[in-house]
Amino acid sequence: MFLRISDKISSSPSRFRMDNVGLNESVASLRTKVAEKINRSYAEIEMIYCGRCLQDDQKIDTYGLQEGSTLFLLKKNQETNSFAKGKDHVWPARIHQLTANLQQAIITSSHRQILEKMLRKHGAETLKHIKETNPDITTDPIALGIIQDIELIPMLADPTIVQNVIKAHPSLLGAAECLFELSVAKVTEARARGAQAASSGTYSLDQMSDEEDMILSPPRLQQVIY
Repeated sequence: MFLRISDKISSSPSRFRMDNVGLNESVASLRTKVAEKINRSYAEIEMIYCGRCLQDDQKIDTYGLQEGSTLFLLKKNQETNSFAKGKDHVWPARIHQLTANLQQAIITSSHRQILEKMLRKHGAETLKHIKETNPDITTDPIALGIIQDIELIPMLADPTIVQNVIKAHPSLLGAAECLFELSVAKVTEARARGAQAASSGTYSLDQMSDEEDMILSPPRLQQVIY
């Protein structure tokens, strides 16, 4: 079978196709092939599928990979992360709230578009703020890769995998909370500007910012399903 590989390690992120991958093949074997393909060290490659880091001693079919599945490559963190001692009891509630918030943001078109713009058009500015408020994330390249990628953010909204992802990369929790709070602030600012301009009678479509254009008539929020 073949897999789609999304390379987030190289200086110029890219996608490519990896052919002749066997379901009974070991993860170690696949990692070796991928390393040769992108000319990287075997040891620095982390392979992620559905929020799970693939382990070398497992078979490909262990993770439910199928024909055409997309595997994400991130730079492996050299340090072992763990839950902060003494804080484990508060994390489930925070994770639950984060998942609900991100679900709502993703299913709401205007909010999702602002998230995309924050990460794609203003990625450097957004990341700088996240690093300033959550400095621990700077020591985890995988967490950094996830929080900057709009394609990977949805897995933090998936209650079936988010707990494992955050257990492996604890700094993601605060970083994702920060990202959501930043996006809410953008939504609120854009709605306020739109309302003020509309009430003054001087509002012009040509004068709208991207955020205002997206939020002037926001869709009705849908109920979050757990």
